[in-house]
Amino acid sequence: MKRNWKIAPPMLALSLMTCAAHADGQPASTPKQNMSQPKGMINSPARPYLIDQTDVCLTGDFLWWQATENGLSFGIRNRSEYLLPNGHTPNDLSDSEVLNIKGEWDPGFRVGLGLNTKNDGWDISLNWLRFNTDHKKEISAKPGQWLVPSLLHPADVILNDRLVHWPNSGVSKAYSKWELELNQLDLNLGREFFVGNKLTLRPNVGIRSAWIHQELETLYKVSAQQSGGGAATFVGQRFRGEVEMKNHFWGVGPTAGLDSQWMLGEGWSIYGNLEAALLYGCFEVKREDELSAPLVIDGSKAETEFVDIENSYRDLRAIVDLQLGVKWSRNFNHDQERIALHAGWESHVYFDQNQFMYFADDINIGTNFTNQGNLNLQGWTIGAEFDF
Repeated sequence: MKRNWKIAPPMLALSLMTCAAHADGQPASTPKQNMSQPKGMINSPARPYLIDQTDVCLTGDFLWWQATENGLSFGIRNRSEYLLPNGHTPNDLSDSEVLNIKGEWDPGFRVGLGLNTKNDGWDISLNWLRFNTDHKKEISAKPGQWLVPSLLHPADVILNDRLVHWPNSGVSKAYSKWELELNQLDLNLGREFFVGNKLTLRPNVGIRSAWIHQELETLYKVSAQQSGGGAATFVGQRFRGEVEMKNHFWGVGPTAGLDSQWMLGEGWSIYGNLEAALLYGCFEVKREDELSAPLVIDGSKAETEFVDIENSYRDLRAIVDLQLGVKWSRNFNHDQERIALHAGWESHVYFDQNQFMYFADDINIGTNFTNQGNLNLQGWTIGAEFDF
């Protein structure tokens, strides 16, 4: 399945990427070394010292992440290879396993441009995150095994005027591929300040916009199958059932968070950041089911597009970001400039993002359900920051 969408240019969207905000400055000095304490100020700013100009901050992160999502099962297979006395495979779910699909470890990136201002040490930044991943899995049923195609519509299908009961009869092969493309923009306003000499906090607020596009393509094959309404037999492994689903989301909304840095000395520190966002956006969900098979009787090809359905709606979705890592930073040029390096682990939860459409009734064929689970991203991050 080919991707048929284009992401909006990052510079045209308002959004906030608080998961990049941890790179927005983590000082290596004490308050006295970093800047003087203005009269009446309780918590002195922890950003580089500004004389008469705005300070520019550049950030860049390399991401090595894995994506997982609940509700991406595409079949059920019994583990045992047992045949009944008549040579048939038992069609029950005893000693069975659910076949799931998950993302591989893949690279991504996050870049940002920020400004440190003289307005009480406030800083503002715009960050862009991009992460793509895909994973495919193919399963074959051995003799004596039963492989259930759980994504196919459970209703009986008419092919060439013959009734086919094939979805409940098991398949010989199942192939599934999941693709994810994430683009996220964050516009973030915060203030980093000292709490004592060895701890800084950075409360922040902002706006986030996210494009989350998912596609799930599943193919089932049957080696031999009898129809239910006539003496039609399907040839070889050319009986195919294909399910193509798309789940696209775009949303925008507020974010709020708190970044912390615990200084160990010699420029080293431990950082821990927690952010949350609530996005209001639009889901566009689509599903297509196609079945095809050649018939032995007359050699004709029976095929049908049994499902072609779309659904669009608006809803709120929450996101939670968590970061923990180690950082080294150094101020220079009389504390007016700074360079920093960091490495850590991140976890991001995009709640209720799996809206793929599943059908559940062979009589009321329109009965369906969605909301199968959360999209989770986690992995390693290595990055750098330069304030000048």
